[in-house]
Amino acid sequence: MKSSVRWILIGAFALVFLAGLACGFITSPFVLAHRMQHGMMADHMLDRLQNQLRLTPEQREKIKPIAEKTASELQNVRRETGQRIRDILMASHREIVPLLTPEQRERLQRMEERHRRQMRRGLP
Repeated sequence: MKSSVRWILIGAFALVFLAGLACGFITSPFVLAHRMQHGMMADHMLDRLQNQLRLTPEQREKIKPIAEKTASELQNVRRETGQRIRDILMASHREIVPLLTPEQRERLQRMEERHRRQMRRGLP
């Protein structure tokens, strides 16, 4: 096998590995977001401020809408960032696939199917 083809294949495998790693990294915030809907997140923020700053009831009531707005904005940022990362990974995938052998493409497809099944079950 030519040295350049070998390095291309090594690079392709490295990119696929990094893509899988990135997918795991991407899903972590979504799992957290699923478990901590923005209302719960706002409550958590308020509780933390309450405990650390010893807020008065009046301060807590004034801060509550700010915490709710912040939680909602953070949820939007997570969603937008996740979509952008998925788009980047898909573009990378489209560049990698032509460099793979048919056998490697099949393996990659099985890896992706396994990943999708795990995501549906909520596994990392």
